[in-house]
Amino acid sequence: MDEESRFYKIDDAIQRLATVSADLSKMLAVHEQRLDTQEKAADTLSASLEKRRDEVDAKFKDLKDYFEKIFSNMEKDYSNVKVKIEVLQKYIWMAAGALALFSWLGNPILNKLIFK
Repeated sequence: MDEESRFYKIDDAIQRLATVSADLSKMLAVHEQRLDTQEKAADTLSASLEKRRDEVDAKFKDLKDYFEKIFSNMEKDYSNVKVKIEVLQKYIWMAAGALALFSWLGNPILNKLIFK
């Protein structure tokens, strides 16, 4: 009977090992499925991030072009305003010179007219 109980115990142990092996196989299959799912999600996320990066790069390029256009227009406007201010300053100095000449020449004439 001793051998029979040993065979029974060995047979029971083999059945338990088979059950554990089957359970481990199921667990490995589940984990493998989860890993595949996570890899797919990571790939999708990576593709999405790459797409968003390209969109952001395009927007930054558009902004750069827009600001370059604005700065170019500002430089043109600045040059135009500078020229107009220089012309205005020229006329102001001419008027100041004419006023100074008139007061210098007009003073003796006005003195003769007033104090005759």
